[in-house]
Amino acid sequence: MALTSQQRSWCVLEFHRTSIVTVQRAFKLKFNVDPPTNESILKWHRNFIERGYICDQRKGQSGQLLVSEQVVDHVRESILRSPRKSMCRASQELKVPQSTVNKILHKRLWLHPYRLQLVQKLHPEDKET
Repeated sequence: MALTSQQRSWCVLEFHRTSIVTVQRAFKLKFNVDPPTNESILKWHRNFIERGYICDQRKGQSGQLLVSEQVVDHVRESILRSPRKSMCRASQELKVPQSTVNKILHKRLWLHPYRLQLVQKLHPEDKET
């Protein structure tokens, strides 16, 4: 189970004042969930002391690197400038992996490829009886 940033921060603050065992016991009482491991608490504390933050700021929930808004804007401008451009071509021009361009277009910008289909208008006499 993933802990919230509030729970991690609480662990780091408590560890700074007491021991790991005390933190784990108090965590179980306060949040009513299994406490984090010794290694996790030590890693969070070390990150806080060395870097000034607890979690890796470059990663999202799934552990993958986050894409900056600047990259999203570059992809948007490139596709708006020439909408028929392929993802492969956009990837090469922007020097961004093709999978990243694909995810930006589909998940962030909600742009999807489509095929133009011609349809004819139905008239009342077209209806089968």
